[in-house]
Amino acid sequence: MKALIVVASRHGATRGIANALAEELRQDGHTADVSPATDAPALARYDDGDFRDWATIRAWADEISATLPTATATEGALGSTLV
Repeated sequence: MKALIVVASRHGATRGIANALAEELRQDGHTADVSPATDAPALARYDDGDFRDWATIRAWADEISATLPTATATEGALGSTLV
C-alpha cells in the first residue's frame, strides 16, 4: 500500500503523530509519505482513500497517548531533561 498522510499542525504535535503513524506503516512494509496540508501532492499517486474526521482522529490519538510514557516535571515530551 502507498499511503499519504496529510497533516496540519500549529505547534508540531500533530505532525509528530503523523510521522509516528507513517513509521508504523513503513515497518509493516508499506510506503508512507507525510505532507503538510498546504503542500499535499496529487492523490492519484496513492492507493485508495480513507478520510477521517476530527472525532475519529481524536479517539485514535487518545489511545496512542495512553500508551506513551509520561514526562516528569524535569523531562520534555521526548524524555530529554529541560534546562
